[in-house]
Amino acid sequence: MNKKNTMIIKKFLLWGFSLLTIHCLLLTAFTGCGEKTSTQAKQAGKVMPRPKPKIPEYVPPPPPKKYTYKGNLYRDPLIPAGAAVYSGIDTAAEVMTSEKLATLQLKGIFRDKDIGIAIITDPNSGSSYILKKGKVYNRKHQVVKGVAGVVRKNNMITLFSDNIKIDLKLKKPGEENKK
Repeated sequence: MNKKNTMIIKKFLLWGFSLLTIHCLLLTAFTGCGEKTSTQAKQAGKVMPRPKPKIPEYVPPPPPKKYTYKGNLYRDPLIPAGAAVYSGIDTAAEVMTSEKLATLQLKGIFRDKDIGIAIITDPNSGSSYILKKGKVYNRKHQVVKGVAGVVRKNNMITLFSDNIKIDLKLKKPGEENKK
């Protein structure tokens, strides 16, 4: 065989091989696009709904711990050290006498935009009182009978009991021991 014939045979084989490859590719491509099966046809017409995601049930957090005030375990800072200690046993309403009224001392005044609050102490018994909105309260926040008062502007308060009127003035720290 000559060289020319070998060349023709090689071209023929190359073309044949190429045609065979293209034919196989086309055959596999078109056989996959045949008619749909019955389940595929049914599903193609319908849109399948998405499954709903599961949302966990809401569990509220535990309530915060309740705060309890333990200040009743400490001494009253308005009572001088070594003075009579409040026992907390007596439940009878306290009555202010004129003798007791004369011994009271004004320890401090707090002012709010609407009201003034005064802290009053009895140096003999060590008791402390609060004057607020015209009423005098003891340490148990009970109204003291027989006395009323007013917080005035110039660091003074006026206490009233029956026919007695007493003005108490706020003393400076050096003046407390003087009388």
